[in-house]
Amino acid sequence: MNNGVPLFVSVIVPVFNDQAGIDRCVDALTKQSYPLDRYEIIVVDNNSEPPIHIQSDVISRIQLATCSTVGSYAARNVGIDKSHGEVLAFTDADCVPEPDWIKEGVAALLAGGSECLVGGAVLFHAPESRRATELYQYVSGFPQRANVTERGFAATANLFGHRKHFDRVGLFNTELLSGGDLDWCLRAAQHGIKAAFCEAAIVVTSPRADLFSAIRQARRVAGGRVLLGRSTHTAVPADRIKPHRKPGSAIGWILKQRELSLLSRLRVLFVASLIKLAHMVEVLRLRLGGKPERR
Repeated sequence: MNNGVPLFVSVIVPVFNDQAGIDRCVDALTKQSYPLDRYEIIVVDNNSEPPIHIQSDVISRIQLATCSTVGSYAARNVGIDKSHGEVLAFTDADCVPEPDWIKEGVAALLAGGSECLVGGAVLFHAPESRRATELYQYVSGFPQRANVTERGFAATANLFGHRKHFDRVGLFNTELLSGGDLDWCLRAAQHGIKAAFCEAAIVVTSPRADLFSAIRQARRVAGGRVLLGRSTHTAVPADRIKPHRKPGSAIGWILKQRELSLLSRLRVLFVASLIKLAHMVEVLRLRLGGKPERR
């Protein structure tokens, strides 16, 4: 805070073909406990068809920008360029921030000092059905705490940083369709900026309910890992590009989920195997000269 005045925050949300998701996200952002006159919301439409529209009479500081370059990191860079905040906060169109999200994220950022960035918690809604793909995503969870504490980065689903960090480190790598948050945070670490985890700054999202959607996500992540390995502009060492769990440990971990019946665990394991296979096939396709596809 400056002389008791809360820091001005720019919330940046990229969106692609998800009008329902961005409606929920913006609605939650207009209901924050943080003072309404101390933050703005910048939604960046990344070539959605039909184009995204925003309707809200709750807060005047909502911008709808467009980005013609494919990729969420290119869209986030457009949002940064149009922002006015001392603090930049990032989330995704399919995330719903809790009412204290901005307040807790900014408090953690200030508590961590001037050379700190903050990753908040990303939680899944409990599955509405017992579909195997939904259960797989739910029990796997979103490893934001492990990302921050073990791997030194925060996913842009829930990331807070000082504007001066981006002035010093630079923008997100637009070559990447996935993994750009990992790359940026590790570049920030080279400048002495360290990641901290804030359990109280929460966004909630829904697990993917259908197998094809989960496979598309896995292929996108595979593409990001391959491009991270190829990029000459990345700060990501090879050991950071590997999956969070090895196949053997992942199988054991799934089978130990005692809150699920044995049948449900076997169904989840089958889905996990299909998703892993899709990931491996995509990596092979890209290494043979294929190009990453937008999903």
